Amino acid sequence: MKDSILLSSSETRKFYGKTGTGCIDGKDINGWFVGYVESPDNTWFFAANISADDKATGSSAAGITMSILSGMDIARFS
Repeated sequence: MKDSILLSSSETRKFYGKTGTGCIDGKDINGWFVGYVESPDNTWFFAANISADDKATGSSAAGITMSILSGMDIARFS
């Protein structure tokens, strides 16, 4: 299971995650992204949930989360 949610890896970090989107009446009303980042010295867990009248997707939640993790120097994304 762990390998199926591996999103990226480097020599020092592995980034795991899973997204999801809640859709009602054809509108994406909530998005979520959960996962963790592993390094040899630490593991950081995260969970994000966003909601809106429309266009709240798991991809959007992932983008927000990746920006935060990058800003905290936990993970870098290109």
